[in-house]
Amino acid sequence: MDRNDPNVDFAVTFDTKVAPFQKINKLLKTLVKAYPSAGLGLMCWLSLAGQAHERTALGSMECIYADEQGNMKFEVLVVEGLCNARKVMHGSAMALVFDICSSASMVAISRPGYWAIDHRRDKEGDAQFVGVSRNLNVTAIRPAVVGSTVIVQVRPMHVGARNALLECEMKEKDTGKLVSYGTHDMVNPGGMARERAARAKL
Repeated sequence: MDRNDPNVDFAVTFDTKVAPFQKINKLLKTLVKAYPSAGLGLMCWLSLAGQAHERTALGSMECIYADEQGNMKFEVLVVEGLCNARKVMHGSAMALVFDICSSASMVAISRPGYWAIDHRRDKEGDAQFVGVSRNLNVTAIRPAVVGSTVIVQVRPMHVGARNALLECEMKEKDTGKLVSYGTHDMVNPGGMARERAARAKL
């Protein structure tokens, strides 16, 4: 991927032959390894501290369910790197976790020519998924304390050629109580480019 392109906020290569469950866990491990180098963050340009924060989130989560429709569940360990001084998950960390999980959901949905840039391929010939965040809303309901485990569930509410809306819930693993709720509105730059090209021909 081009880590110097400020117009891309989520770009990963993936193998369309593997199951979504394996694809997402491979993605998480790949991104964790990529973070020692400076450059483009997973979702936006970040300070070095922000990159460390994001790497902490990636390293503390595991995909436990995924299907081709983008429905997913992640298990996330609430580590100190995601918490504030009161030892509960920081609101920004909740947003970060939702951002990662919902973007990963779009990886499972994507295919070359549909939320994946067909002309940008890696050495193995796999297309690259590219999506940008337009709006991310998070409502915190109860604290997630350090050392606990939460389950993050992602459900795509709408996925079109240009736009996608995903719903996220974070719940306590032990009790099932809701910790936070969020929605992620994403845009497909490739779809927008195709529409501009089509309009130009009219």
